[in-house]
Amino acid sequence: MKRIIKYLSVLFLVVLFFSCSKKLNITKTQNDKVKTELESVLLSTNKGEFYTLPTSFKKTVNFKTEYNVDNDFSTDDSEKLQKAIDKLSDAGGGKIVIPEGNYSFNEVSLKKDVHIEIDKDAVLRPFAALGKKALLMFSFTSTNKNVPLRNTGIYCTNGKFTVDLNYVRPLGRGFRFCIFKNADGFLVSDVSILDNHTQFSAFVFNGETINNRAYGPKNGVLKNANTTNSDYGYGLIQMQLGKNIFYSNISGIGGATLRLEPHNKNLRTLDAVNVIDNIVARNVRCTEGNAAIMLSPHFMANGIVDLRDITSVRCGAAVRIEGGFISKDEKAYGITSIGSFDSRSIIRDVKVTYAETGAQVKPKHYRYLPCNLKGLTTKNVLSEFLHGDSFEGPSIAGVIYTSKYSIDFNESHVTKFEGPNNGLQKVVRAVVKCN
Repeated sequence: MKRIIKYLSVLFLVVLFFSCSKKLNITKTQNDKVKTELESVLLSTNKGEFYTLPTSFKKTVNFKTEYNVDNDFSTDDSEKLQKAIDKLSDAGGGKIVIPEGNYSFNEVSLKKDVHIEIDKDAVLRPFAALGKKALLMFSFTSTNKNVPLRNTGIYCTNGKFTVDLNYVRPLGRGFRFCIFKNADGFLVSDVSILDNHTQFSAFVFNGETINNRAYGPKNGVLKNANTTNSDYGYGLIQMQLGKNIFYSNISGIGGATLRLEPHNKNLRTLDAVNVIDNIVARNVRCTEGNAAIMLSPHFMANGIVDLRDITSVRCGAAVRIEGGFISKDEKAYGITSIGSFDSRSIIRDVKVTYAETGAQVKPKHYRYLPCNLKGLTTKNVLSEFLHGDSFEGPSIAGVIYTSKYSIDFNESHVTKFEGPNNGLQKVVRAVVKCN
């Protein structure tokens, strides 16, 4: 009897492969109205709800010719680019054109009304300054709570420019391509990041601490971006704070493509402005990685997310919907409520292709594998980081759903592609016990 009770308890904490439907506690009429209102607002991405790139600029500057850039990776171009940004912003704004060639940047700060247009044949590398273990290329923020950074962007109009990190990891350094904090109105698009299992996600949405409050970014667009060879624990995007942000055509080989996870220790003691809310994502893809989408609210009460057109090919999962939790340290700060996402949040159109190998998986998920697949994980760790106990193995599930909060999603929105791992075609996944 005890074994039966124990098994039923485990089954209750089920992982939903493609998820069981979790419905809102409102009537069908109310539910339809909420969905209609939500979709009509969040899908109106061309009406100014997010950000619109200017169609003309007061002044245009050619960075290579006007600042005597030598296109040698060994030269630090950061000071020259910062000077160009500052001068253009002080003159009322404009556009800096970075033509084809090689460039090295580190810790460049965007300024108001300045946009950077980068040619598709330009290659950017982080400049490895001595003593800098964590490298950052571009920062979008303001230290003035009343005047956030406004109207900025980095983009390409003739293809995708490249960020090359193949020389970062041997130095034992982490890297962030862009960090967004106290910014209002921005665009980053058309970039391909050649990762090398570096620490940290390429794009980080966080908060600027000003007078005991954390001010996050708002009203932004990130589109047509991809990363390759990412670490399991990181990937293309990690979002800790941010409101009214639109993601489109984003993909990653390795890691988690879009990670909505407010894991910011400062939020234990600070009020947050712009928690994760009103987030829209379209066409999110993961290949041979952790997951395309990951929701992990920790101790933060987040708002609405609308995530659709999600594709997973040989990944641990297409979508991971993790439960909130409170650590011992957070309890010591008096935090008592676990995190969540708003119940009106939507996940739609998930497509999954399975494999018996190639996915990035962690031992904590092995318990959900069918018995015939448990021995297919490799023994060699994929990462050298302290947290990096990830391995190559089979797909775990289409959707891993372990949260206690409810969002609007069910298995009818999943397209299942047959693969060698046919044992994962079931809807309900519980802990699997093998003899």
